[in-house]
Amino acid sequence: LEVTFQGTGDVSLPYAYVVSVMDVTKETQLIRSQHSLIDRSQSIVLVQDIRWNAVQCSEAWCEFTGYSREETIGRDLNEFMHPDDKSRGLVERNKLLLDASYEPLSAEPYRLFTKSGVTKHIQVRVTEPAEGSQKQFVTTIFDLTELVESRAYLYNLVEHDDLTGLYSRRGLKEQFGDRVRTKDAGVYILDLDHFKSVNDSYGHEAGDALLSAMGQTMTRLTETGGYAARLGGEEFAIIRPWQGWKEAKEFGEVLRVALEQTVVVDGARPISRTASIGIAKLGTSEDLSVAMRLADDFAREAKMRGRNRVCAGEEKELHALALRGTFITAEEVQLALEAGEFYYAVQPIWNVGDQRIEGFEALIRWQKADGTV
Repeated sequence: LEVTFQGTGDVSLPYAYVVSVMDVTKETQLIRSQHSLIDRSQSIVLVQDIRWNAVQCSEAWCEFTGYSREETIGRDLNEFMHPDDKSRGLVERNKLLLDASYEPLSAEPYRLFTKSGVTKHIQVRVTEPAEGSQKQFVTTIFDLTELVESRAYLYNLVEHDDLTGLYSRRGLKEQFGDRVRTKDAGVYILDLDHFKSVNDSYGHEAGDALLSAMGQTMTRLTETGGYAARLGGEEFAIIRPWQGWKEAKEFGEVLRVALEQTVVVDGARPISRTASIGIAKLGTSEDLSVAMRLADDFAREAKMRGRNRVCAGEEKELHALALRGTFITAEEVQLALEAGEFYYAVQPIWNVGDQRIEGFEALIRWQKADGTV
């Protein structure tokens, strides 16, 4: 039986009460039957009362968490959760209490701690409370630990280079891509000088060892800020907070010297290589791919100037490269051909000793629409 006492509301009868007696035999038997089924269930199940305290748990719960029934009964599921996930769990519950049609299945896995301290990733489904006076919630727990860990492992494989441990090209774009940045950054593209000769002379294992060591050097230099990535082969990139051209070039020199001093030993033979480094500024509203291409142009310029040096994309350097045609695209040439902007010219070769013309140099000149040659 369930007995309820309530005042009559009649002030002339201050000590009179209405006693309501409800037969809950069938409901109680049903709950006991449910508890018995849950007890033998292979699923991870908790039965919680209206205050969200556990009143029953399945054997699978005990095996999954390491907690006995005695240690579980009377406790809230939230007590077993990671602190950061508790508030989200409370929001789910409130929605369930306010709206019986709400489907309380967590989209993102929760983190649950076992008795031994192991973190498990779970998804939780709570049934609607049963009708009647003894409302209870049946909470079914799905173990997603293996799935979450496998996903994280695969994500790590895609986002990182397995040889150096640095970010891959894709990983770098994920971490520092467009519409993600809130501050200006510096982009450093570096290419190891004469690296092919390492593989040719010492073998690919030695080459891999040197690449790995170079990766460790870059990791060390970006520990306090920035991201380092291997773009492919012997080409690397670093993106770090922008503090002006002076600081950017200083860091470029620190990076160049550190890479030059990175050595691996193959047998008794020390192996090292220098790097040519290009720097470009990346504004918050600019495309990462454009800045990386520009830094790559300056890395090639560093190679052309003798290798093992830093070339920064300041305004005067940009102008010099533009005059040399570094930024000319195939599409621009095609349009210029169609517009008839190219013309043939010859230039005399003058022998200053004999004071005579010895020959001519044949040229194709490009006069743009704005008059620039």
